[in-house]
Amino acid sequence: MNKKLALRAGLCAVALGGLMALGTPAQASPDVGNIGWLSSNHTGVKCAQWDLYVNGYYTGKVDGLYGSGTVAGVERLQRSLGLPDDGIVGKDTGGEILADIKDYFGNYKLGSINCYDYVPSHF
Repeated sequence: MNKKLALRAGLCAVALGGLMALGTPAQASPDVGNIGWLSSNHTGVKCAQWDLYVNGYYTGKVDGLYGSGTVAGVERLQRSLGLPDDGIVGKDTGGEILADIKDYFGNYKLGSINCYDYVPSHF
C-alpha cells in the first residue's frame, strides 16, 4: 500500500466518524443548490470537506460549517482542476468531488450519507 493510499484510509476513518455522528436522513433531491458561504446544507459541506481533507486541500475539521478554511480548500481544488476559483461548490466542482468519492468507495456514500443527495453536480 503506498503512502498516499494509507493516508487516505486513515483520514477516511477520522472523517467518517464525524459524518456518521450527523445521522441526517437522505433528502433525495435531484436539484441540489450550490454550496457556499452561510450554506445551510451542512451534510453537503461535510461531503466536500471530507474530499478536500483527504486530498490535502483542506486541513480543518470535517464539521459541516462552510468557513474561510473550506472556501480556501475549494479554491485550491478548483485551481488544480482548471476551474474558476470562486470558492463555491457548484455543479462542476461538486461533480469532481462526487467522482472522487465514487472512485474511492465505489459509490457516493460516506458511511450512511449519500453525498449524491447533497452535493450539486451535472449528473
